[in-house]
Amino acid sequence: MKQLDGVGKEHEEFKLTLDKTKEIELAEIGIQKDIADAQAMVLGEALKSAKIDIVGGEQEFFDKITGSITKGKMLDRTIDNSDALSKVKSQLLDDVDGETFIDKIRTLVSDSNIKSEDVKNLTISALITKMITKTNDTKRKGLLSQFLDLANQFGVANVSSDSLGL
Repeated sequence: MKQLDGVGKEHEEFKLTLDKTKEIELAEIGIQKDIADAQAMVLGEALKSAKIDIVGGEQEFFDKITGSITKGKMLDRTIDNSDALSKVKSQLLDDVDGETFIDKIRTLVSDSNIKSEDVKNLTISALITKMITKTNDTKRKGLLSQFLDLANQFGVANVSSDSLGL
């Protein structure tokens, strides 16, 4: 009996540990379910008043929405986790002396002596390249090169520069 006493105790401890692990896993699943339910409610409320034409079926529509949200979160994480991108983001988006990002671009365009008609006919990458060639200021060329790299990286290099409202 004494020999079996230790085995019984180990078995009982194993069973208790297993039950505890099971309860923890079930609680985590319940929490994940509650989070998914809350996210679904938020998305449902957000889309309630949206006027949407569903093209391609419900599943494709849902996949596109979740894909867009995922891309946005990935972009946020990429920028937040990159020192270089965080610096560029703060240089571009921080309101310095009442000047926003678009104001900075407008200033750069006007300083480059590029006419508004020229802007309308150029892509963002072509506009930035043209501005780089028209300036002799090395600091400005560096900033414009950063803009060009960002435009390429985020896939907006071939977008019409007119879409920026310049």
